[in-house]
Amino acid sequence: MEVEISMLGPKSIVSKHYGGRLPEFESLRKQKRKSVDSEEECMENVRERMTHLELENRFLEERVKMLEAELREERLKCDDCKRQLRACQEHLDKERQSNAEYRASSRMWHDLADSLGAKNRALLDEKKAWRRLGIDPKEGA
Repeated sequence: MEVEISMLGPKSIVSKHYGGRLPEFESLRKQKRKSVDSEEECMENVRERMTHLELENRFLEERVKMLEAELREERLKCDDCKRQLRACQEHLDKERQSNAEYRASSRMWHDLADSLGAKNRALLDEKKAWRRLGIDPKEGA
């Protein structure tokens, strides 16, 4: 038979039978004491966790600042590399233009040399033809 606490007085027979306390009420009393302890422990744990989180937050803020500084440095390096790349591209363009001009000039000289060589061969052939005819080309006809 279950007994409610309101039915039991401080000097009830059931209460005396269990040594002044009912076992189920004893466990409730212990739980209540544990819950009070747990609440204090919980608050202490919360304070410790907040302290830990604050430290972690400060660490992360410092890490963010450090990474932002590294990013700025890398951007400066990147900008410097871009300037160097533009300068190299301009130099390469000038070299290509100079090379194209050289090739054009070289072609012109080769064409001139080929033309002179052809004229020289024609003159030599003409000189040989005169000699075959028995005429010295230096003396004239």
